[in-house]
Amino acid sequence: MLVADLRIDNRDDVLARLGRGSEGFSDSELLLAAWLKAGEECLGWMAGDFACALFDSRTGILSLARDPIGQMPLHYAQNDGGAAFASMPTALGSFLECLSIDGLALAATTCSVRDDDPRSHFEGITRVLPGEIVRLHVTNVRRNIYWTPSTYYDEPKRSSDLVEEYRHVLDVAVDDCLKGAARPLATHLSSGYDSSAVTATAARLFGNPAEITAFTSAPAVEATVPSSWWRIGDESKIAAATASELGVRHIVVRDVPPMRTVMRRQFLLNQELNISVPNLAWLLQIRRQAAELGADRILSGDCGNASLNAGGLYVLSEWISQGRFLTWLHQARRAAGRRDTRLRGVLWNSFMPWIPEAVAERLRKYYLGAGPQDEVSFLRPDWRIKALNEAHPAPRFANGYEARVHLLRNGAPGLLRKGALAGEGIEERDPLADRRLIEFSLRIPPEQLYWNGVQRPLARIALADRVPKSVIDLPVRGLQAADWAARFTRKDAGEMLEEISTSHTAQDLFDLTRMRAAIDRWPTEDWNELPVHREYRQSLIGALSAGMFALVHEQGASVMAEQL
Repeated sequence: MLVADLRIDNRDDVLARLGRGSEGFSDSELLLAAWLKAGEECLGWMAGDFACALFDSRTGILSLARDPIGQMPLHYAQNDGGAAFASMPTALGSFLECLSIDGLALAATTCSVRDDDPRSHFEGITRVLPGEIVRLHVTNVRRNIYWTPSTYYDEPKRSSDLVEEYRHVLDVAVDDCLKGAARPLATHLSSGYDSSAVTATAARLFGNPAEITAFTSAPAVEATVPSSWWRIGDESKIAAATASELGVRHIVVRDVPPMRTVMRRQFLLNQELNISVPNLAWLLQIRRQAAELGADRILSGDCGNASLNAGGLYVLSEWISQGRFLTWLHQARRAAGRRDTRLRGVLWNSFMPWIPEAVAERLRKYYLGAGPQDEVSFLRPDWRIKALNEAHPAPRFANGYEARVHLLRNGAPGLLRKGALAGEGIEERDPLADRRLIEFSLRIPPEQLYWNGVQRPLARIALADRVPKSVIDLPVRGLQAADWAARFTRKDAGEMLEEISTSHTAQDLFDLTRMRAAIDRWPTEDWNELPVHREYRQSLIGALSAGMFALVHEQGASVMAEQL
C-alpha cells in the first residue's frame, strides 16, 4: 500500500526504466510500480518533490522516505499501539493523545545546532530527514540516507561544453516547475544570480513574459550596511532593471505585516521554529500579493548558492586537497589581490578543512564575536549546555563538495512550503533544488567555481545569454531585511517578551531577565554592525521567536485560529 505526496518531473525516464509507455499512470501509481520492481533503489530514479509511505503486509515493514532536499515534509510517531505518520507533526497529536513541546529541540534550534537532527519540535514526533528512508517494524527502526550523490572527486565532469550543459539542466528544471502553473506566474527576484537565473529562464519558457510578476523585497527606510560586508540593503533598483530587460512585471514590496503577527501565524501554520523572522515577514507579504494577483505558484532560487551557482573563496582548499600547491599559491595570490578580500580570509578558506575545531572556534569568536552557541543566545546555561551536548558532532568535510551536500540536505524547507500552501494557497517551487541539476553541479571542476579571483566563472558565461551583465558583474550581494530594527522596535520586543513570559516553556528555557535588559538598551543606530546584528537580529529575536512558537502551541490551534 502506498500513500504519497509527490510530483515526479522525469516521468519519461521512470517509464523507460519500467519498460512501459505513458499509459495514464498517476505519479503515485508510477512510484508504486517502480517500488515493486526495484524497491528503495527506485527513489534514486525520481526527480521531483516527494514524501511517501509504503507498507508491505508480507514483511510488516512501513517504509517512509523524502526527496533529497526535503521539499515535502514527513513525520512519524510510535507508541505501544503501533506507528503513525503524517506530513505535519501536529497531526500526530491525537495518536499520541497529547502534543508537548520538545524543549531540547527548541533549544538546539535557538543555538543553530540542529543539523542531521531527526527530532521535531514536539516530544515523541520524529521527522524523516531529506534524502532518508526510515523502515519501521514492530521489532526495530532502521534509518539510512539513500541519496549520496557523486561529486567531482568521484566522477568529475569532463564535458567539452559545460556551458551548454549548465543551460540545459537549468532549462529543464525551470520548465518542470512551470508545468500546470496558472497565469500569472510569480517569482522572487533579487540582485543575485539565483533568482535572476530562474526568473530569466521562466521568461524564456513561459510563453509571454508579461504574464510573469517578479517580486522584490526592499527596506521601508534607509538601512546602512557596513562597507566591509560588501552587501547592499536595497536590491530593488537592480531587480527593476532586470525585470525591465526581461519584459516581466515587477513589484517592490516594502510594507510588511508586524513581526509579532507574522510569528503567531506562521509558527501555527508551519509547525516549525524559524528564527529568521524578519525574512518570514516579507516572504509572507510577497505570497499574499501574488495570491491577490491570481497566481498559484511562485518560483524561487533558494538552493542556488549551494547548487548550480556555487563558488567562492572556499574553493581554494580544493587545490590543497589535490596536492596542487603551485596552483593554490597562484590562485591565493589572485584572490588576495581583490579589493573585497582579506589575506586572513584567503588563509582561512584555504586551510579550514584541516584547522582543529577548538582552534577554529577561537578564531571565529575573535573575528566575529559570540554567536548563537554562546551565552548571547539568551538560553539559560543549563539548557544551552544540554543542547550543545546532545547535538550531533560538528561535521568535518574532506572538501567543499561534501560541505555543499550537507548544506543542501539540512535546508529542508518542506514545512515552510506546506505552510505557504495552507495560508495563501501558493505553491513554492525551487528549480535550483532539482536533483538532476544538483548532481550536475556537484561534478563541476573547481576551476569553474573560482579562478583567477573570479567567482563562478562557469555561471558567468552560461548566464550571459539571459541575465543582464549588470547582475553578472555586480561586486556585492544583497542583505535581506536590512531595515529589521525599524520593522521590529524596542516597543515590539518589550510587548512580545511580556506575552511569551506566560509560556511555561519560555520561562524554563530562557533568561527573561537578561532578555529584558537587552531590550532596555535597544540599539538606535548601526543596526547591521556585526555585534548588534548577532546579539539582536540573531540571538534576541531568535529567543523571542522560540518563546512565541512555544506559546502558540501551548495555547493550541483552536485558541490561535483567529490568527489565520
